[in-house]
Amino acid sequence: MSVSRDKVSEGVEAEDNESMRQGRDLEGYVARRFMEATGLKVRRSNQMYRSQEHPFMIADVDWIVVGENTGLECKTPSPYSSGKWKDGEIPPHYLIQCYHYMAVTGKREWYIAVVLLGQDFKYAKITWDEALIQNLITIESDFWSNQIVSRNMPDPDGSKACDEVLGCV
Repeated sequence: MSVSRDKVSEGVEAEDNESMRQGRDLEGYVARRFMEATGLKVRRSNQMYRSQEHPFMIADVDWIVVGENTGLECKTPSPYSSGKWKDGEIPPHYLIQCYHYMAVTGKREWYIAVVLLGQDFKYAKITWDEALIQNLITIESDFWSNQIVSRNMPDPDGSKACDEVLGCV
């Protein structure tokens, strides 16, 4: 619901908090740890990408792997969420973000690196999954057409974000 509000509002709200700032500030550290662990070199992208085929799909890519057709997403989640990363698992919302970036950029692989503060460093390589990406494009296209273009607010879902949006109307 908050995504829908952001897409149809006239202004740009720059949401920021301490957790977000720390994530931005520590991103370079995560990228350096990734380079040390893999021997690969990365550079900041600092570019917003837009899908040629689906122009409503955009991605704010932070890092590109030099010499490969891949990107890197760096994460610094709360140490309390370390269980979500056990046994090589990637939390679904981060995984979907990487697949979205692949769908937008056309890159067939994406890395994700995570520093669980004071606990661990991990990384994984995610490869193109045609069925998943086509499903993601379908869902995003439906959302764009039926929620954003038509300006139909999604039904309330009981989430905190929903409560915040409903508190603004």
